[in-house]
Amino acid sequence: YVAGLSCIHVDNGDVYAGGFEQNAEGRNIAKIWKNGTPTILSSNPGYIEDIYVADGDVYAVGREWSSTANKLAAKIWKNGVGANLTDGFADASASGITVAGTDVYVVGYDGNFGKVWKNGSGTTLSVAGANVSEVVGKSVAVHGKDVYVAGSYVGPVHGSPYGSHGALWKNGVETTLEINDKLKNSNVYDVIVR
Repeated sequence: YVAGLSCIHVDNGDVYAGGFEQNAEGRNIAKIWKNGTPTILSSNPGYIEDIYVADGDVYAVGREWSSTANKLAAKIWKNGVGANLTDGFADASASGITVAGTDVYVVGYDGNFGKVWKNGSGTTLSVAGANVSEVVGKSVAVHGKDVYVAGSYVGPVHGSPYGSHGALWKNGVETTLEINDKLKNSNVYDVIVR
């Protein structure tokens, strides 16, 4: 059997981990562990990317294979109950989550479009410029009324037709993070605002 962990969250002394574990049929299924005790979240192939605990509720986000659409669907689980964030027309995944008050924010991608979902309703992350693709939100943070998203996109960089750009969005407005002129790629995986 094979297993992999992608995230960890500590809440009131409890340690939560998320990722996948291969089942007896050889499928990698979405799974979380609380203090080492596992909970299976998917029966189809899936993967957990992030976990957040708020007011005793355990949220996990990632992706699960949709056998009806033959695509990966971005998904959120709350206390073990899953809900798709995407419609299955394109491969998708959720990669970051935070909770601010009663609002749940999730980021990821749907096809070539980066997304931020607030309480399940998605908004596309915009990027200025032409020939941009593969926009991905990786992490989300909320400070007051401001929503910050860290991620990346593929587009022209330093004379090269394509390269990866690390980016930060604040309330939907993107700022490309500068990279060294000798480098062709950058990515941003996390954002923390205090």
